[in-house]
Amino acid sequence: CELHGQDIKRVINTPDSIVLPAEAAPITVSCQAEGYRATSAELDTSMDGWILGNILLGGVVGFAVDAYRGAGQEYPPQFRVILEPEKFATLAERDVWFDARRSEAEEKWRQVMEYEKGQCRDSRTGDSRTGGGNCDDRFKKIEAKRDAELEQIEGGRVRAPVEAGQAGQAD
Repeated sequence: CELHGQDIKRVINTPDSIVLPAEAAPITVSCQAEGYRATSAELDTSMDGWILGNILLGGVVGFAVDAYRGAGQEYPPQFRVILEPEKFATLAERDVWFDARRSEAEEKWRQVMEYEKGQCRDSRTGDSRTGGGNCDDRFKKIEAKRDAELEQIEGGRVRAPVEAGQAGQAD
């Protein structure tokens, strides 16, 4: 895999464990392997818990300095790029592969939605923190992203090549 980010370029053989500077984000990860389609994904940072403390204790200046240096930002502990086979031996093999991708995506979006629901609820009263309309808009955006990803997976399933003689067979 090749990793390209702000002032960084690395080539790694997977699986691997590396340390990346937060200021390099976002990083484009491009992977290829024989028998698989080349695939790219973006690896980005998110705020860690310390950034809120710095905003409260260090004010805007402390936050600005940390943001400039990439401090308070962290990468996820693990990052996966899943390579799609160039072709599948059977329809059943294709469906197993795409069913797994669909299940992973559905679980990811379920977790995102649960997190957002928690952000929209006051832990003491159960009341909406930011108002129902704002949360409803956030939920609709999440659902649209989820639906787009699931459509992309299903489109990939339809377009995935299957060995000659297998494509017309019923499961």
